[in-house]
Amino acid sequence: PLRVRETEMALGPADEILRRYYTDEIIHLLLLSSYFLVGFYHLLLFSRRQSEKHNIFFGLFCIAAAGMWLSQTGFIRHFAIPIWRNRVEHLLLFSLLPLLLLFLSHLFYRKYSRSALAMAGLGALLGISTILGQFPVVRLSLEIWMLLALPFLIYLGYYIIRAAREGNVDARYLTLGTLLLTAGALHDIFLEVRLIETGIDLAPYAFASFILGIAIMLASRFMGLHNRVEQLNETLEARVEERTQQL
Repeated sequence: PLRVRETEMALGPADEILRRYYTDEIIHLLLLSSYFLVGFYHLLLFSRRQSEKHNIFFGLFCIAAAGMWLSQTGFIRHFAIPIWRNRVEHLLLFSLLPLLLLFLSHLFYRKYSRSALAMAGLGALLGISTILGQFPVVRLSLEIWMLLALPFLIYLGYYIIRAAREGNVDARYLTLGTLLLTAGALHDIFLEVRLIETGIDLAPYAFASFILGIAIMLASRFMGLHNRVEQLNETLEARVEERTQQL
């Protein structure tokens, strides 16, 4: 079938259109469910170890991504008020990049970077404009954010590569995922402006790979930390016994 992207219409056999529609809905539900689970898991980790602030930012990032996906499903589109659904969707979109940069700054350097705080401030201003403004203001806020998305993705890649060159092991693991995410986002941007016509959106799959890759990396890091703690405990017990025998 022929898809008309601007009006969300499709022309063709009804059974094929319905099959594609329900397939997309199932994929969306599976993706957002995985985002919710990963997000709540890392929020739980933060509640247990509040010194590791990267967990709360990654958890909120996953939940915001899941909420944005949920707002685009057919169920929400049928029952939600369109203007408020769009506002909430834009708010979640504006929070994704700041949360991601805050997560990386704490993961790599355990501090709030100035670029992350600046992006968070910009996202907050655009969010306030989206809540309080009329439709032209909401549209302008979205256009501003979309214009800044590509430079930010380039900066994000530079930020991770710089940390990797400084010897950060976590940054090296994230380099490939970031490249895949950037490639998927560029593909969909070019598809939206009709520079290419492949007929499929790659960003959702690249985004899912990026999130699940980070989750696996954090799980591996947590298990490594847990193993080191166990080794230290065993070494401490051996030293205590040795010292007791000496005394």
